Amino acid sequence: DLKAVKQELKDAKSLLQMDDLKNRKRVLRRLGYCTSADVIEFKGRVACELSSGDELLITEMIFNGTFIDLSAPQCAALLSCFVCDDKATDLNMDKDLETPFKQMQDFARRIAKVSKECKMEVDEDSYVDKFKPTLMDIVSKWCKGASFLQICQMTEVFEGNIIRCMRRLEELMRQMVQASKTIGNTDLE
Repeated sequence: DLKAVKQELKDAKSLLQMDDLKNRKRVLRRLGYCTSADVIEFKGRVACELSSGDELLITEMIFNGTFIDLSAPQCAALLSCFVCDDKATDLNMDKDLETPFKQMQDFARRIAKVSKECKMEVDEDSYVDKFKPTLMDIVSKWCKGASFLQICQMTEVFEGNIIRCMRRLEELMRQMVQASKTIGNTDLE
């Protein structure tokens, strides 16, 4: 009897996972990452290059031209939102970073809405809030030549957390270079 009940539980879990898979595939189709026959589209190939951040959101930003008019420090600062999970309260953001950050939030809301429409359990506000601008100003200043001491004095974020986020950011930026090569965008690369 125990084996039979365990098998029923396993079958039920498998069915739930299958429904989740169908919902995820629906999202990918709606956003143009794969065809109705589950063949990966060009956009999907680009998303495959990205694993250190939210693949869908970064890919949407690439294909919608978010990074085109940004300088290298602005790009790095914007990408820092994907690797930072620190909740510092001393948020300072340059004026030139506000617009790209708002664009990113708009794309995140769109992805959350599509996910919801495809019957996935997504809370739009918590999804958008998971991309934290805590280190945007710090990363921008670092890219412009500020010393580590100077950026540490700009924030209450621990030095170790800054270093960890910078290392994760470096990995994400390497993946962005690969994604840029995939689409043939040498300027972004």
